[in-house]
Amino acid sequence: MSGTDYTTTPNLGLFKPVYDADDGQWGTHLNSNADTLDSAIHTLQTATAVTSFNSRAGAVTLNSTDVTTVLPPSSTAPTMNGTAAVGASGKWADGAHVHPSDTTRAPLAGVTNGSNAAAGQVGEFVTAARTTNLALTTGVAANLTTISLTAGDWDVNGNVNLLFSVTGSVAVGSLSLTSGADQGAADGSGYGQINVTPASLTYVSLATGSMRVSIAATTTVYLTASGFFASGTCNAQGVIRARRVR
Repeated sequence: MSGTDYTTTPNLGLFKPVYDADDGQWGTHLNSNADTLDSAIHTLQTATAVTSFNSRAGAVTLNSTDVTTVLPPSSTAPTMNGTAAVGASGKWADGAHVHPSDTTRAPLAGVTNGSNAAAGQVGEFVTAARTTNLALTTGVAANLTTISLTAGDWDVNGNVNLLFSVTGSVAVGSLSLTSGADQGAADGSGYGQINVTPASLTYVSLATGSMRVSIAATTTVYLTASGFFASGTCNAQGVIRARRVR
């Protein structure tokens, strides 16, 4: 018998008889092929370890290094929030990965470290004060101070202090979206008024109350004061505060 009456497969060397040229040997070759296949299949069925992998020969037990070599984890930090997507990096996340803190969400628990909410977060606090006297003209509203609020829903309140040098009749403090106006809101919030009993050096402190300011663009809110007095002078100071509620 020679190689002229048969050929072999490239991997297992199975016999492939040449038509009409393998007389007397095809049965032997068929049995040999069956034995070879039986051995190969049995090896696959009973194998407990890879015979070679990752530059190691012989019986190889796969370990975590083998996995990360063939399928390396992502080397970039996880993203925060955004539009949902299945991703296209082809990388897997290590079990010790840490997502960045989502600063766009309000914390569920209140802070205990005395810190301030960041701009844009629920709880953001804005304040301004006038601590020097502003001389008023009787019956004319004047701006004591202002704050600039970015788009959002805010609770705003203020306190106004007025000092009449001789006599006064009415003291007013208000929150206004218009410069130089004792305005408040349409529902009456953000406006405080008190009648003054005539007396020398009358000191009045009144609260404006809270007023909701819900805005879609940056807006200036004014703290205004006015006094009504027949003679003498009237000076005013005040403070305005705002807290973002959403």
